Amino acid sequence: MIVYSLGQPLAGTQGDAAELLHLVPLPGATRASAVPRLPAAASTAALNWWAQRLDDMFGVLTDPAVFTDNHANYRPEKHLHALLSVEQLFRRVSSLQAAHRDANARRILLFTVLDTLNRLTGPDLDELCRLQHAQKTLDDLRGQMSPDAAALLLPAAERAVAALQELQGGFFLHRQTGADDIVLPQSGEHLSPTEAVARYLKVLRDATHGHGAKLLGKVEQTNALLAHHDGAIPHDLGLLGYLYLLEFLIQPERLRTKLYRGGRM
Repeated sequence: MIVYSLGQPLAGTQGDAAELLHLVPLPGATRASAVPRLPAAASTAALNWWAQRLDDMFGVLTDPAVFTDNHANYRPEKHLHALLSVEQLFRRVSSLQAAHRDANARRILLFTVLDTLNRLTGPDLDELCRLQHAQKTLDDLRGQMSPDAAALLLPAAERAVAALQELQGGFFLHRQTGADDIVLPQSGEHLSPTEAVARYLKVLRDATHGHGAKLLGKVEQTNALLAHHDGAIPHDLGLLGYLYLLEFLIQPERLRTKLYRGGRM
């Protein structure tokens, strides 16, 4: 078959490199993402939802009372740190979403997004990487959106939760033996697949500085988790950052409390 594109790009074909850097091969997505069918009102509903959530967020970020010390004195440096952190969160989630063709960049961006969220609203990486927590977050978001808005805003978040569940299947040793849990050989500790995935992702996050645990109590766990898993990370896992950005937007009062921090600097 001969296809005449008349100069227009064709989906599924690789275009010419715009610069030499585009010739460098990078690992990206290994399968196509499903494109949701959107109802007629999806775009309007999603834009309205997004604008309202941003308005609520800016209502917190522009309130000087949030950025005071325990003597009720306004502290501009505290305010500046919060504004820069929120800007960092949005910029890095945007870069994460744009890194569809670079799995390595997406994964590193995910970890820095989760660290930023920990600074802003409190949950640590272990909690954010547990399947039950991610699923509950998705369910809460679905309850706060109209079906029309959810049709546009939630498919990427749904893919993130599915990827977190898929990651559990990478623990091949327990799958081959038929065991319910992952067992650490030296201590005999039993980890559920959900807990094992959370700890495994923490190991990968810490490995942004190089593999190998420094703390004596973490050496066995780190070595065992790396040995038990096949190392295949679903590309959509990076979209956890987007899932938790949406959660960030629906909790303005929690944001207010966390940023105030009881007046602490």
